[in-house]
Amino acid sequence: MQIQLRNILEIIDAAVKDHPLGIKGIAAELDKSPSQLYGELNPYANGLMSDPDSGGTRKAKMGLGDFLTLIGITECYAALEATVAVHGYTLQKIKAEPANENTAYPALSHAMSTLGELASALKKDMGDNRLTPREKLDLFSKAVDAYDSLGPFLALGATSQNRTK
Repeated sequence: MQIQLRNILEIIDAAVKDHPLGIKGIAAELDKSPSQLYGELNPYANGLMSDPDSGGTRKAKMGLGDFLTLIGITECYAALEATVAVHGYTLQKIKAEPANENTAYPALSHAMSTLGELASALKKDMGDNRLTPREKLDLFSKAVDAYDSLGPFLALGATSQNRTK
C-alpha cells in the first residue's frame, strides 16, 4: 500500500510542479504555505517507505478535501485513477450534456407538472383558510409575475394549437 501511495503522490506532485500556478500559487489556493504543501506532496518524505514496525511515521498528511481540490485545480485525473485502482476500481467520465441540446423543454415540462400540483395544494389551503390574506396576496402576486414571464411562450402554444385544429 505504501508503494502505491508513493506513486499517487508522485503523480500529483508532478502535476502541481507542471501547473502554470506552480506550487506557490496552488498553495495559496489551499491556504497553505508552499513548504507545507511540498511536505504533504513529497513522496520521499521520511517515514513514507519505512517499515511500520520501526515506528516511522509520515509527518505531513494531505486531507481528502485538499487532494480533491488539487485534482480540480491541476485537472490531474491520473492521481484519482491511481487512487481508486488501489482498491480495484476504475473511473468512468460522465458524458456531459451537449451545449446545443434543448434544456428548456425538460425544465419547463417539470415546472408545468409541478404547477398543477401547486394549484391543487393552493386550492385546498385556500378552501380550508390555512393562508392568511397577506400570504394569499403574496402568492397571487408571484403567480402573476410567473405568468407574465411565460406569456410569450404561452401565446406561442395557443397559436400552434389553433394551427392544428
